[in-house]
Amino acid sequence: MAIGKNSVDQRARAAWKNIRQGGYEWWVHPQFARPEFLRRLESPSQLLKPPAKPVRQDGLPRLNQVFVTHLEAGPSLKIFIKRYRPKNSFSRLKEMFRESRARHSLEMTGQLAALGIATCLAVAAGERRGCCGWLADSFFLSTEVVGACNLAEFLKTSPPHSKTNSLWRQLGQIFARLHNSGLSHSDPSLYNFFVQKLPYDAKPRIVLIDLDAVRRPWKLTEEKARHDLRHFLKRIPLTRREAFWFIAEYAAHRRDSLSAHDWADGLALPGLARSGT
Repeated sequence: MAIGKNSVDQRARAAWKNIRQGGYEWWVHPQFARPEFLRRLESPSQLLKPPAKPVRQDGLPRLNQVFVTHLEAGPSLKIFIKRYRPKNSFSRLKEMFRESRARHSLEMTGQLAALGIATCLAVAAGERRGCCGWLADSFFLSTEVVGACNLAEFLKTSPPHSKTNSLWRQLGQIFARLHNSGLSHSDPSLYNFFVQKLPYDAKPRIVLIDLDAVRRPWKLTEEKARHDLRHFLKRIPLTRREAFWFIAEYAAHRRDSLSAHDWADGLALPGLARSGT
């Protein structure tokens, strides 16, 4: 299923089907809660075997296990499966006291939809816990973002005329909406933003993925907001004008008194601040 205006409302969390299978607890989107699909969830590690294929980033394997496959769940569509495994004992200890990254990703689809931020359509999230809530394994399943590529690929392959200011303005709005809601994206890389070309709209749309990286810090300070913006702008090859379009849109949608020039000055990036012009 492509992401679009008619996508199922992710905010209706009460409609998600909660089941236990094979030692895992699953939360399944009602559209996919069919017997043939639920049987596949009894042994989720089997989903990662052929014909499933690993997803690579610039030709290299991703750090987390990400696979793409086709599952028999309603219409034929591609499903992305992300498997999270705690990196070490400290990570396991932290996840004893909070939701798994897979469950967090599912929760984020609802929160981002409420903010008007496009993201993937979540299919299911599952986790297996041991004694005292010790997290052993977790999976997040989502649909393909049809007609899209990551921002890094888009910038490499798209002709110059397609790099319109609307793209950078959209990104500025996304960061403003996140920060207004007290949310922060800890990994705002070019690979975690997709550009989707919609048939009914000439302008491409930004779609945010890697939802486990969207977190709510104890307090989103102004310096933390600057850190997010600086971290993103250092990774993206924007001209000075494009960067200021991004900052101007961000400032216009932030609920504070800072102007676009004040935000630009605070970022202290070469060529962006007024003192550097």
